[in-house]
Amino acid sequence: MSELNAFREEARAWLAENFPPSLKNRPPPVPAGYGGKFDGDMENWRLILGEKGWSAPTWPAEYGGGGLSNAEAKVLREEMRTIGAFNPIRGFEIMMFGPTLLDVATEEQKQRYIPAIIRGDIHWCQGYSEPGAGSDLAGLQSFAEDRGDHFLINGSKIWTTGAEKADWMYGIFRTDKTNKYEGISFLCLDMKSPGVEVKPIALISGYSAFNEVFFTDVAVPKENLIGDKNKGWAIGKQLLLHERQSISGSGAMGATPYGIVDAARDYIGVSGGRLIDGALRERIGRSRMMSHAYAQTTRRMNEEAAVDHRGHADIGFEDVFVSEENVLGDIDQGFELLDAVLDRGRAALSAEMLGIGAEAFDRTLDYLKTREQFGQVIGSYQALGHRASTHFMEMEFARSTVEGALAGIDSGEKDLAKLCSLAKCQVGDFLFGMSNDMIQMHGGIGMTDEFDAGFFLKRARVTEATFGNRAFHVDRYISTEGI
Repeated sequence: MSELNAFREEARAWLAENFPPSLKNRPPPVPAGYGGKFDGDMENWRLILGEKGWSAPTWPAEYGGGGLSNAEAKVLREEMRTIGAFNPIRGFEIMMFGPTLLDVATEEQKQRYIPAIIRGDIHWCQGYSEPGAGSDLAGLQSFAEDRGDHFLINGSKIWTTGAEKADWMYGIFRTDKTNKYEGISFLCLDMKSPGVEVKPIALISGYSAFNEVFFTDVAVPKENLIGDKNKGWAIGKQLLLHERQSISGSGAMGATPYGIVDAARDYIGVSGGRLIDGALRERIGRSRMMSHAYAQTTRRMNEEAAVDHRGHADIGFEDVFVSEENVLGDIDQGFELLDAVLDRGRAALSAEMLGIGAEAFDRTLDYLKTREQFGQVIGSYQALGHRASTHFMEMEFARSTVEGALAGIDSGEKDLAKLCSLAKCQVGDFLFGMSNDMIQMHGGIGMTDEFDAGFFLKRARVTEATFGNRAFHVDRYISTEGI
């Protein structure tokens, strides 16, 4: 038995012994990491999983983590999914704060913070956004004045999720007012400290997990400084990188195993391996493909941080002799080989379609920036600006899926068919919509033969039908999900 198979048996036996059957497919509405408080079987499961370290399975064992390899963690997720088990400790700290501490904290800080994170004993909130600095974190105004053995914080944070339940906050604060980027430090503070005030932000729904947090002469010990003073900008960006990795599915375990596919199987039913409700099946397929595209886009961000006329002919065969030496692969297995060849064509065509769509987008954007109506460029009108931003997002999703398919060919990815169908469908959606809007956004000129918009539209329709249209690839993709 291989080491991985042996671990699978170990994980299966441990879960069978320790996971309460009463909790099957019933994860908590609010995990411990977001301030959830448990009792009964849920609390016992939190304690057991945290003590085992499998709430953060790949984190080092010396800090209370599982000490597992990525391959072992994948096996653990599979076994948990099989029995409807879940990680009840998820939260900001598991997703991004803990991994950041492992990267940059001192040994003393790791020993102080990480074990409690793994057990779910302490709930953290994140202090980033401020009233005058939402996405522009370099515009932070909350000031942490150096008082020798401590910092004294004055200012406020806004849109702070879970602050009303949080025990501690990690965040970035200005420590040097003369340097926009180098004057920021990464600090941890106890939310029970004198001078901390939390005010929930009321939403129209009547419920909100968002808060504004005010700091008035809040003393924070120097030992709570993560990294060096005035170097918190780099740490803050490192933390956001871990957030993206977690969202893309490559971070710490934390996803709820019972998802929409499982619910559809249970409540709608399956016949012949396919969901009975065909319309719902397609909607689920589209949703899964969009999530996959988003994950690929996130990974790409992390790694980076004219119709032609082709000749076609029908070829007939009658009593054509083919020698045995010219048979590729096994008899009756030709479809799999042909499909593998076609997938390479699909990936290449997807790349071409992406280039066509990107050129259509660039030309349309230039037009929006230069064409004037009523004394202003038409790109300044909100409706056209929103449509352009939507196409940009679709283009980046499509680019990620195309790169994923091409990389899969190079690496021999076993799910290549899935990657190629994802790419062909996503880039097809983008090109179809972009070629239509290119004509509409150009107005009357877009409908004339004197302008190239018509060529882009025609090419979009030709490539849509080549190697399977979008409906074909949605069906092909979702079939790999077992519905």
